[in-house]
Parts: sequence; C-alpha cells; structure tokens
Amino acid sequence: MHLSHYVAVGLSHNHLTASIKKIKEYRNVVYLENQVKFDAYAHRILLLVSEEFNLSIDQLKSECRLSDYKTARHIAMYIIRKKYSMPIAKIGKLLNRDHSTVSYSISLVDDLLRFDKKFQAVYYPILEKCNV
Repeated sequence: MHLSHYVAVGLSHNHLTASIKKIKEYRNVVYLENQVKFDAYAHRILLLVSEEFNLSIDQLKSECRLSDYKTARHIAMYIIRKKYSMPIAKIGKLLNRDHSTVSYSISLVDDLLRFDKKFQAVYYPILEKCNV
C-alpha cells in the first residue's frame, strides 16, 4: 500500500502511518478477542455434547471408535462448524483430529440429518440445548 494515495489535506505522512498502525493493532485485538470467544463457545458445545452422551471431554477427544464416541464427536464437530463457522482445521485441532476427518464428519452428519430419523432424534435435542 502506497500511503501517498491516502494523504489527506492537513495530515502528515507520519500521522497517517501511525493511524494505520493503530487500526491494525485494534483489528488484531478484536480478532484475538473473537478467537477466545469462539474457543469458549466451542468448549461449551463439547461440554454439552459430552454430557448428553455421558462422556468426559477427554473421552470425546480420544481415539476410541465406539459408536457413542464417534456419534458424539460427529455431532460436536457439526454444531461447532455450522453454528460458529469455525475453520475445519481448528475444529480438528480442538478434537485431536485431522481436517479431513472433520470434513468427513460434517458431510456424514448432513446426510444423516436428511435420511436417519433415529439420528435426528439424538441430534435435535442436543442442538436445542446448545441454543439455550
């Protein structure tokens, strides 16, 4: 960015440079605050889902492939992605999974919500609790 294009009458180059620096610092602070807020929301979703399935958060994040564990993880990933638009890689990091696993889980839940009434009966009450 060339600052000479933005210099207004009465503003020095140094003043404009300092103003741009302050704006960038402010944006960074707001970005970090939002990241902390979204991390807290994601943790809340993990807590609600794990409670619903009678699992600890450590169990939810574990490598266990039992059906309840997998279903809980899929639901947690899906809600976090759809509700907060959190990046797939970040969701993966949160649950100790690869981004491709998260992507697969999200598409799986999309399909299950369309066609599986039993899954819907499990998912929608959890979603309702997440919206409270």
